[in-house]
Amino acid sequence: SVNISGGSSTRTKVEDADVMLSCNGGAFTLDKSDFNQNFKTLQLNQGSYPVNSLTNGIRNCNFSCTGRVLKKALHLNEIPFTHIELNNVTDVRIGNWTTNANLQNTFSDASFGIYAVNSTAEIVNNKFTNLQRAQFHCNDCSAGIYATNDDASPGTIIIIGGDPTSTAPNIFEDNIVNGIILEGKIESLIQNNQFKNVES
Repeated sequence: SVNISGGSSTRTKVEDADVMLSCNGGAFTLDKSDFNQNFKTLQLNQGSYPVNSLTNGIRNCNFSCTGRVLKKALHLNEIPFTHIELNNVTDVRIGNWTTNANLQNTFSDASFGIYAVNSTAEIVNNKFTNLQRAQFHCNDCSAGIYATNDDASPGTIIIIGGDPTSTAPNIFEDNIVNGIILEGKIESLIQNNQFKNVES
């Protein structure tokens, strides 16, 4: 298992990675951490990522890019592609099932906050802001959440937003081209999300 967490009064900081962490299944926790200037922060591939309680998974993390472009090779002056990438994975939780908005994750300054391919995920209690497209005239080249399923049969399940009585909302606001893009055969439950100053 993987655990990247801050202390009682400090936060973990990880910067300047091509891919900060790449996994192929297993339990993990990201908590009280700041990820900055990474081309991709988290890449989860080809496996199951079980969540054993309501407190593990990914919560209370900041995903950003100071200056809005990367300052080091291999991607000098590029916009980060995505903060979290999911490739053919299941049982992933991004966010915390709680009404405490102080535990939300924040995603900013990348083309995509979360980019998912053929993956099942729960995405709750997150904030997406200031996401930018790498190509100015490409309307689907940026989103808070992008999910696609290119398989011949359905099976991808995306939950975006939790029960409003027990979970703080996902927030999409300010300088975002698209809040959510879903493509292909995806079973989705979308609820308890707030949109402000989003183009579409």
